[in-house]
Amino acid sequence: MKLSPNLPGVEHYAEMTAENACHRADAAGPESWSPAATDDALDAIDTLTEALSALGPDVAAALTPVTAATTNARRQLGLDDDEPASPP
Repeated sequence: MKLSPNLPGVEHYAEMTAENACHRADAAGPESWSPAATDDALDAIDTLTEALSALGPDVAAALTPVTAATTNARRQLGLDDDEPASPP
């Protein structure tokens, strides 16, 4: 698939998103992730996955495991309201 020319602001926001993710990863240790921060990070991954999936069915299919992974991560961490956390 050929990507469209850059729309104003899209590249800037994508770069800011990547930079913010790097800053959070640099600052994060296992003790620094609150449930709210963890859920927000997983929501961001889901949102970006959904946005990129709009690029076409092949891209959406390639990103399907990402959505499954964030769902599983929520379940493992007890952030999924429907199911209890798995034992460590």
